[in-house]
Amino acid sequence: MKDVFEQANMNHRATIIRNQESGAQHDMSGIMSSYVYAGFAWLANRSNSPYLQEIGTTAWHMCSQNYVGLRAFYDIEPAAQRGLIDPNSLPFVDPTWPHFRYGFETDKTGIIEYEAAEVLLPYNLLQQALSNPIDTLAKLAHTASRINDIAIGRYDTFDIEMSLRATATYAEILGRGTRLYPELVLTDKQQEILEHFPNGFETMKKNMRGRGMNGNQIPNYWRN
Repeated sequence: MKDVFEQANMNHRATIIRNQESGAQHDMSGIMSSYVYAGFAWLANRSNSPYLQEIGTTAWHMCSQNYVGLRAFYDIEPAAQRGLIDPNSLPFVDPTWPHFRYGFETDKTGIIEYEAAEVLLPYNLLQQALSNPIDTLAKLAHTASRINDIAIGRYDTFDIEMSLRATATYAEILGRGTRLYPELVLTDKQQEILEHFPNGFETMKKNMRGRGMNGNQIPNYWRN
């Protein structure tokens, strides 16, 4: 698990070294997506979990086909002031986490005419990936769960269930990390999440679990 971002680190070694030497952020928006896709690829190809494989595949497709956009931001408060994040949600948004936002417009009959979704990425995501790859992978799994919910058309209903699914998915990765790496140190908040979801996604009630779609099903869904 710890090598999840190894290829991305190798591909962007020059930028990483330049950032470390200067203390500045250079070309971060251009390489940020490499780390996001590395996380999704691990879920889809290396997790050995049918559920994680499905949401990883779904998230990869939705972002690579621009159904869901990826955008980096320096600071969450200016992002809120520009209308990218609801200012009322600021007390509940951790600026070190990817932030998922979704909106839609309907016609007079209530039929959705236009919908858009994007993931706002913290600019220190690369530093997080370097210093704590497992937690960063867990955050991207949380994001993949959110993307999966919009892909199969349930993002506008049962918001509590969606939050629980995403948090349980985060716990799924953390729990696996603690079993593989006993030396992994968790924060109090992470320990609290694992106490609520000791078996990760399997902790949730069956009627609250949701399955993703494989790579063949997704294009058909969005064409219909």
